[in-house]
Amino acid sequence: MAPWRPLRLGSLVLQGPTYLMRRIVALPCRVHPTTPSHGTLFSSTAVIATSTSRTSRRKSRATTKEAALGRPGGSGSQGAWANDAPSTSTTAASSTQDAPVKRTRRAKGSVAATKSCTSDLNSSSSCTADAKAVPGISVASSAAASPPAVRSAATAASAKPSVQPPTFSSSQRSGLLLVVDGNYLANRAYYGYGNQGLTTSSGVPTSITYSVVRTLHAALRTLRPTALAVVFDPRGPTFRGAMSLLDPSAAGGQLGRAAARLVQQGRLDWQDLASRLLLYTSIRADLQAAAAVEAAATPASFLLPGGTFLPPPPPDFIPYTPAAAAAAAAAGEELPLGADAAPPSLSRGRAAVSAALQVLAAALGPELASELGLTEVAAAEEEEGAAAVLLEPSYKAGRAQHTERFYTDFHNMQRLLGLMSVKPLVRPWLEGDDLAGLLVQEAVRQGMSVRLISGDRDLMQLVSDEYDVSLLYPAKAPKKGAAAAAAAAGGGRVRPSSEFPFSELREADVVAALGVGPERVAECKALMGDDSDRLPGVKGIGPKTAVQLLEAYGSLSGVYGAVGQLPAKRRALLQESQAAAQYSLAMARVLGTEGAPSAPPDVLPPGLLQRLQLRGFEPGLVEPALRELGMKSLTRGSGRGGDLWRDFGGGFSHVARASL
Repeated sequence: MAPWRPLRLGSLVLQGPTYLMRRIVALPCRVHPTTPSHGTLFSSTAVIATSTSRTSRRKSRATTKEAALGRPGGSGSQGAWANDAPSTSTTAASSTQDAPVKRTRRAKGSVAATKSCTSDLNSSSSCTADAKAVPGISVASSAAASPPAVRSAATAASAKPSVQPPTFSSSQRSGLLLVVDGNYLANRAYYGYGNQGLTTSSGVPTSITYSVVRTLHAALRTLRPTALAVVFDPRGPTFRGAMSLLDPSAAGGQLGRAAARLVQQGRLDWQDLASRLLLYTSIRADLQAAAAVEAAATPASFLLPGGTFLPPPPPDFIPYTPAAAAAAAAAGEELPLGADAAPPSLSRGRAAVSAALQVLAAALGPELASELGLTEVAAAEEEEGAAAVLLEPSYKAGRAQHTERFYTDFHNMQRLLGLMSVKPLVRPWLEGDDLAGLLVQEAVRQGMSVRLISGDRDLMQLVSDEYDVSLLYPAKAPKKGAAAAAAAAGGGRVRPSSEFPFSELREADVVAALGVGPERVAECKALMGDDSDRLPGVKGIGPKTAVQLLEAYGSLSGVYGAVGQLPAKRRALLQESQAAAQYSLAMARVLGTEGAPSAPPDVLPPGLLQRLQLRGFEPGLVEPALRELGMKSLTRGSGRGGDLWRDFGGGFSHVARASL
């Protein structure tokens, strides 16, 4: 799949469903926020009648303003212009929500595609375009050839896939996909409970399992999606970890300095390297195997061979208490948990480093691998402990490692979701963010709206008002009186509550939070770096300067194209860190977004979105498991007709759920 990029069309008022258009025309006025903190009143009928002339005036004002600022090429900041993005998955009140969008340029004479679409939730959506495809969103053929071994950054940036996906208006959307960051919810629960975590009577930790299921249940009640995907990071190496062995900043050491020289010589392109890694034979084989295992899994396969969810506690079992845990830690021991042993972690250590080294050397080719010194390092890796010293990945380095108690609970949570017919989505070599990006790309292609739940700002890249993709970001729940007022003023947008403490972010909210729109999040990180992910960025440039540069020059390539016009000190900083900035950009882009590496077709097998539809679960499997875990409140609603069973899709046909 090739990258997917949000694109703005004309007046969304004309794209809304018929009942919504009647409601809009009947309103005396509408409020269209032009900045995150301001608003301008427009007549509702004037919005419909003057959308074309208004677009012309916007372009004229933008050109005049940018000319006055002396910005080269007339490139300006991504302003937050108002537009309506009604979602078919919400109530009529939510359909009148104003969703600010950014200004975009269209190719002269381009026409929004008109389509006849038929959608059945039991089959794939089918659409045909009757006019020219809207430029800006591209989906490459799955049979695309591997990119060349070395490609210049300019060539990589200018390459455009030729296949255009269908574009859907809000009235044509065929359902709502909810994508959940499982790792975020697990960490939120684990650290939220602290030392007073939940356990069963036999001491098995359940804080993560209980909290994640409760949060998902609240999300399903609030959003009413037709499909649900919970994505996770793998515990093994990732393609970004392999790339970070060549980190051109100081963290990369000798290998990084050699990589920086190749970048300056135009012989190494980070974007090309990422694409080659993803298309490497062994990585594709791992992806195919993982997809096959997931497709073959049934709910019952998540039970133990004896048909129970938890194994019996070991003979020497000691019930877990903080005092017992402290005593065991002082003695250098671990309490038996009475649950499945978590799989060994490959995130660090020789096994992960060796696997990353092999795929990196193969993707680079023998000539570049030898010139970078990877051949010598591979030979040294045979010696005990040498690889861990020489090849520690810099990506996300320094993060605290979880205990086995965390992974026991985490593993049980994934198994319980599988038992509830919500298979955990994990792919080797890819992070959960990448799976989320590819799922959004595919859902948009099939005409679905998307909601993402995560506390990771990287996923702000995926927000799109045009395609009704929003991020539900953690927020403090307001007080009771404030919650009612916010709900009344919010036009149907999701607001935080005590049950579901997440706030819905649209494009204007991303601009308010980061200073740039979703399409510039990765480029902003490329300039200012990211301490959490250990991305170097440009030394000496912080968030404020990064936003100013992107407002003035539009993109990272635009900044470097105009580097000669900048003050001497800033010019020197950018030139010294050019390789690090380009590396950070390739690392920061989520798969499925514009400019990101092309993912192999094996990641999301055909028909996956149909299999992600909420179909309910078998109470005879889930009820006993919940009882074993000691979750009485969830057990009461897991029977046939209970609220948990019903909200996870039980008793509803797919067509009926789509109309909610």
